[in-house]
Amino acid sequence: MENEKIVERLDQLEKRVEKLENAKTNKDSGYGEKFAKNINDPKNMPDGLMVYAGKFTSKDGSVGSVFGSNCCKLENLLDFNAEAVANIIDAFASSERLSIIKELMKKRCNAKDLMDILQFNTTGKLYHHLTLLIKLGVVTKKDEQYFINPRFISCILLILEGAGKLVSYND
Repeated sequence: MENEKIVERLDQLEKRVEKLENAKTNKDSGYGEKFAKNINDPKNMPDGLMVYAGKFTSKDGSVGSVFGSNCCKLENLLDFNAEAVANIIDAFASSERLSIIKELMKKRCNAKDLMDILQFNTTGKLYHHLTLLIKLGVVTKKDEQYFINPRFISCILLILEGAGKLVSYND
């Protein structure tokens, strides 16, 4: 009985930490809340701002994030360390890593599940790609389960949305 209470309390604390991490990551610079109401009518937003919000939950409910009132000044998008950003973009430039991300957006998986789903021939290949995704913070591992870090789901979705639009444009 005592152990069940401890496990329940740990689960509650984990959810609170996740919520705080999401709030910290999604904290805007004071612009988001003011302009979030314009998300459906961008013509009423000041020039040079981008606002995005959303909610993502995997079909099995094991992966998810709510992100709202995120706002950035577009001029700041071009003020970046090119080498650091290239390293991030490089992580998404691999069909194998994109396949891993895609599967982990659907549900949490252990290494064996990922090997079977992705039909990788060797564990070395899987761990090579997982290691980079974990190093970047995109993927997390807990209790032998790999999953997308909830604080970066909005980032991943924005990258995929942008890439999808470029693919459509070039078709």
